[in-house]
Amino acid sequence: MNLSREAIERLMGPQPTITKTVAVEKTKEGWSPMTEKEKANILRFIKENPTFSYKELSKKFGRAPSVIWVLRKKNP
Repeated sequence: MNLSREAIERLMGPQPTITKTVAVEKTKEGWSPMTEKEKANILRFIKENPTFSYKELSKKFGRAPSVIWVLRKKNP
C-alpha cells in the first residue's frame, strides 16, 4: 500500500521537502584493457631485465602477476 503525500501529512503533520542532490560521478574501477603500447613496454623491459620476478613486474607496471606471466609465456 502506497501512501500519498496528503495521507502522510494528515497522519504526521507537515513534512519537510527533500532537496535533490546531484550524485557524485563514479570513478571507473576494475580492470582496463591492456594497450599494444603497454604490452610492448612490458615485453621490452622483460627482455632487457630478465631477472625481475612476476611480483616485481606487476608492481612496476600496475598489472596482475598472471597478466605478466601470460605475456612472458606467449612471447618467449
